Amino acid sequence: MAHPFAASVALVVALACAPGAFSQSYPFKPIRLVIPFPPGGVHDTILRLLQPRLTEGLAQQILIENRPGAAGNIGAEAVARSPADGYTLFVATDSLVSSPQLHKNAGFTTYREFAPITKLATYPLAFLCSTVVPASSVGELVARAKAMPGSITVASPGSGTQNHLVAELFKVIAGIDMLHIPYKGAAPAMTDVAAGRVHCIFMTPAVWIPQVKSGKLKVLATASAARLPSVPDVPTFAESGYPGFEAENYTGLVAPAATPASIVERINQEAIRAIRSPEIQARFNELGAVAAPTTPSEYLAFLRRENERWGKLILDRGIQAE
Repeated sequence: MAHPFAASVALVVALACAPGAFSQSYPFKPIRLVIPFPPGGVHDTILRLLQPRLTEGLAQQILIENRPGAAGNIGAEAVARSPADGYTLFVATDSLVSSPQLHKNAGFTTYREFAPITKLATYPLAFLCSTVVPASSVGELVARAKAMPGSITVASPGSGTQNHLVAELFKVIAGIDMLHIPYKGAAPAMTDVAAGRVHCIFMTPAVWIPQVKSGKLKVLATASAARLPSVPDVPTFAESGYPGFEAENYTGLVAPAATPASIVERINQEAIRAIRSPEIQARFNELGAVAAPTTPSEYLAFLRRENERWGKLILDRGIQAE
């Protein structure tokens, strides 16, 4: 008969080696959630809305840590180098695929250094113009830009931002030349467009809807698949003669690359459950956000497409970050 102590040791070893043994006890301590931007922005707001529900679903405290700087690269690098145990997560945005191609010292090389968990929300971009611009549609503005090359200016929150990349993509698709004017943030860029010092900008709903409704700006089209419920009279780019031109900012969750799939799946399930609550959906609508839950594999496929799309544009146009 086997010694009782030896039998107990064998049982412990067998359980430890069984698939999912570690993930079955996950999580047993607080989870750190790194947001690569200062408090108050849309990505920060989205995660703080979800924080109580994630805490409840995972039965552990979710500790939000804002680590801004270097266009999100400081936070991304910190998470990429963290233990792949599910206790350090990263709030990923469009910079996850563009930063390594725009910044030589990004601190990570590609999105592959992370394990995609889920996309959380998207924010379709819209093409806005100052009221001084004599154009009421995309077609009219394009015609004016072609008649007077370089006369139309387009602002962005900074070189290499998603807003800038979308503007460059539209210039290619429309066959026009607009002069890019980079700013240090969305607020000063929007201020100058509203004042007529710059003609146009691509921006997300939470920023532009109040200004359009107050008459400070006009919106020519949205780069969304369908018209936005908040501005149902505004056509999409597809309806304006540019089918397939869709662009968005987005918020997602990722973890260090080697995080066990069972842990990734657990977080995915709780995040999706949180997103689908009626209260969260209502708040998303107020923020101009569209809930966009995905499986980890769907999110990975999305990141691959985004990497190919913007990587080619960055290379072809010689775009560099500030």
